This record gives sequence, structure tokens and C-alpha cells, in this order.
Amino acid sequence: MGKHPDLYFIDGTLTLMAGDGSETIYNVYRAPLMRHSSVFQGMLTLPTGPGTLPSLSPSASSVREALIKARAEGLEGTTEENPVVLPAQLKAAELDEFIVFLFLRGDNREVTVERACAILKVSHFFDVDCGIDYARHHLDNNSDFHPALRMSLGFAYNIREWVVGGFDELVGIPIQDLSPKDEALLGPDAYRALARAQARVLDSRLRLALKPPEPNHSNICMGHYSCKEEWTKMWTSTRCVLGDIIMRDFSGSRVLERLPGYPIGHMGPDCHRRTCEGLMGTDDKPSIFTREEELIDEELKGLMQLFGVA
Repeated sequence: MGKHPDLYFIDGTLTLMAGDGSETIYNVYRAPLMRHSSVFQGMLTLPTGPGTLPSLSPSASSVREALIKARAEGLEGTTEENPVVLPAQLKAAELDEFIVFLFLRGDNREVTVERACAILKVSHFFDVDCGIDYARHHLDNNSDFHPALRMSLGFAYNIREWVVGGFDELVGIPIQDLSPKDEALLGPDAYRALARAQARVLDSRLRLALKPPEPNHSNICMGHYSCKEEWTKMWTSTRCVLGDIIMRDFSGSRVLERLPGYPIGHMGPDCHRRTCEGLMGTDDKPSIFTREEELIDEELKGLMQLFGVA
């Protein structure tokens, strides 16, 4: 391709070339790269002396003089014929976004998911914290940031909240509704963990909806049979527990919140209160309504251990 039409700065002090096969040439400024990137700091820090470039805060005249000497000596990164060749995994389009971010901060284009991902990738590669923070901010606030991509990037860059948030959201999307692109982003291990989590949650929800727990009768209850009958009727009603779980797909935690307000017919108020309180769960005995959350956490924990996410 040769010189980049917009990102070859005529007064630049460092010549770079994309290593992805496009051979795109950039001419940028050495000092900001060294200031923001420990990788470039190590790569471009040179001993002082004739033919070498000055470090972070040089005067304009010293830069010109040193650059002329360095070019004459064929120092890498000082001419188009001898640029610093960047790794092949960094595509020219990704480098474009990173360079625009770092050197043209006034650029007012919309920060799309694609642009933010490119900035994140290059910034992470070169250890540019300001680029990582910028990209994460825009991705976190973009409604188009799909949970499969969020989870994939969370694994790639060890961002725990993206892994957890992406997995939690994906559990609520039927596995058959995920696209081949989503499946490819997740990879086989995450896709299988997600499928297992959904299957285990479905089994748990069906068991919960179809098998009411025994009521906890008060000491003064004189009608155990009628209490149980009313409790079972409420539980298996399409307007109450069964309907909320199976038909309306409410989470167990939400059904638990609604439980005291379901109509109980002729069930004794004290029996109803004791039964609802007994289903709330404690530190020693979690509620049956939160079992699905435990199942999701189990699958997620195993997946995070597999990928080494803290």
C-alpha cells in the first residue's frame, strides 16, 4: 500500500509498517508512544550519542538534528525503507484506529464497537493504559456490545466483569438462538459450559415448578390437609408459581420475592407466613429458589478456572 494517506505525518519522528501483509507505512511521533507504552519505551529507548534519537522531552532542533544523523546511519524506524515492522497479528485497520486515538484525539467520529475493539487490541498489545481505559469505557456504554463478544474479550484480556456479565446474559438466550458467529466467538469450551448451564437450569426450574415443597404449619393449625391443598393449588396455578416459572420465565429470585403475595385461598395465614419465611433461605441452607443461580455459578467458576481468569 505504501504511505498511509492520512496517518503519515510529514513531521513525524518514527516510521512504522503494518506487518499484516498490507505494507501500510505510518509516520508518527516517537515521544507520545514512549510516554504511553512501556513496550515502545523499551523498544525505542536508545543510548545517547551521535546518530541516536533524543528521549521524551527534546527540543525541536535536537529532534531534527538527531533524526538527520539517525537516517544517515540507517537507524530502524527513521525512513520508509527501514521502518519498524509491527507484528502480523495487528491489522492495518486496527493500527489506523489506535493511531487516530493516540494522535488525533479531537477526531469526532462515533466510537463503534468495532473501533473500540481495535483500540483495545492494539493498546493491550503495547500496554497503553489510556487506550485500554478509553476502549473499555466506550464498550461498556455501547448497547451493541453483544454478550458473546463481551465474554470472548473478557477471556482474551482477563477482564472478569466482562466474563461474568456476558455469561449471565447469555444464559438467558436460548442456545439455539445464538448465531454461528456467536458460537465461534465463544469457542467450544465456553459454548459447552453455556449449554450445560442452560440445561441444568431448565431441569431445576421444571422440578421447582412441578413439585411444591411441604408447607410449614403453625403450632395452632388444625387443618393440615386443607392448608396443604391450598398451598399446592396456589403453587401449581398458572397465575402463580408454575405460571411465573414456566410461562413467564421469571427467575427463581423474582418468584421468591412474589411468593408472599400470591393468593392462598383458605390456607392459614400463620402457616403461609411460616412456609414463605422457611423458603427464603439462610447462609447454612440456601433457598430452593436460588438453586439456578448456584448452577450458573458452578459452570462459570469452572470455565474461569479453565481460562485462568481471576
